[in-house]
Amino acid sequence: MTKHIKTLLTAFLFLSFLSLNHAAIRVKAPAAGEKAEHSVETPAHEKAETAAAENWLSRKWDKLKKRIERRKARWEKRQARRKAARGEGEGGNALWHSLAFILGIIFLAGGIILGIAAFSNPLGGFFHLLAGVLVVAGIVMILYAALHTSGA
Repeated sequence: MTKHIKTLLTAFLFLSFLSLNHAAIRVKAPAAGEKAEHSVETPAHEKAETAAAENWLSRKWDKLKKRIERRKARWEKRQARRKAARGEGEGGNALWHSLAFILGIIFLAGGIILGIAAFSNPLGGFFHLLAGVLVVAGIVMILYAALHTSGA
């Protein structure tokens, strides 16, 4: 197994070295006194076209940024309205409602499990009573959370 890991590590390092070497060769700039081989002076009319294209592109980019900002503002406004409609203001009440729901589920499941386990227990009556209390408490908490979040 170590032989395979060493082989994979060697191959990875070799490929990494090759890719870095290739990238360094491609990015290498000409020396200070030399001119680049493929550098050609841009004619004046192409420079004007390039400036016009850059102006057009910057205007389009500005429009796009404004549109994105407007959509983001609309989305935030919509989210604020939804929160207000659900009653989830700055108080963070939704956390407590969901906590009540989660605790209700836990109490309900615990009561059911305890009720089933009480059949094989010598103190079955006590555990059945405790299981019943847990189930009722779980149902009450679930109903409280459901009614409170629905606005009833």
